[in-house]
Amino acid sequence: MKLKTVSVYLIGFSGSGKSSVGRQLAPMLKARFYDTDQLITRRAGRSIGAIFAESGERYFRAFEETVVRSVVSKTGRSKVVALGGGAFENPRIRKMTSDDGAIVYLSCSRRELRRRIGNAADRPVLAGKKSAALALDTRIKTLLTKRLNNYHKADVTLSTTARTASQAARELKRKILKLYAGS
Repeated sequence: MKLKTVSVYLIGFSGSGKSSVGRQLAPMLKARFYDTDQLITRRAGRSIGAIFAESGERYFRAFEETVVRSVVSKTGRSKVVALGGGAFENPRIRKMTSDDGAIVYLSCSRRELRRRIGNAADRPVLAGKKSAALALDTRIKTLLTKRLNNYHKADVTLSTTARTASQAARELKRKILKLYAGS
């Protein structure tokens, strides 16, 4: 099946594989890949952790919305976009991405998220004061529970728990082609 133009937005918790899977999926769909967290750090000239520490979460979320809006506005070529873990909490981001393309929720078990995230030092919403693994597990559980309602609004859900990025990308390609064939 030949597709004209597709837009795929990958959502999910930190560590679910949005960037890794997105990089693999984009060439399969002959699409351009965008990672909004990378775009934010490039445009801001500082890390997400530094943005949070120096300007606060509110500033970061507004900046994130501006970056997502600029990616959504890119037309004429297929795109695969990895959104930050909390981006889909923003109702304006949910609307603009849902209006533009397919939303894919990459789910992952909490145990696997914990393994992938490690000490969370580079993830400001999860990072704590050198806390024990149990405290990180609690923060993951609390934040994931809060976000699940919005994650479940996705058009497609795929678990990455027992899949490599390549396996997940191949499965997503199949699901995306099927989704677009039905529209």
